[in-house]
Amino acid sequence: MKLEKKTGYHHGNLRQSIIHAVALIAQKKRSLDFQLKEIADLVGTSQPAIYKHFTGKKELLTEVAVAG
Repeated sequence: MKLEKKTGYHHGNLRQSIIHAVALIAQKKRSLDFQLKEIADLVGTSQPAIYKHFTGKKELLTEVAVAG
């Protein structure tokens, strides 16, 4: 019996998905006032998973600005 290696729950590039979700929410709200829970729900992940890719909201917003 061969066991497959578990790669995680989210398929695709979660970091890019998070950046894209923040950009969408900021554009929709016309504000940077959002909660990480909103982002997690939008991309189908958990809040702790966001912190595996970003140190916090400030770094996330910086990455969104750099991405354009």
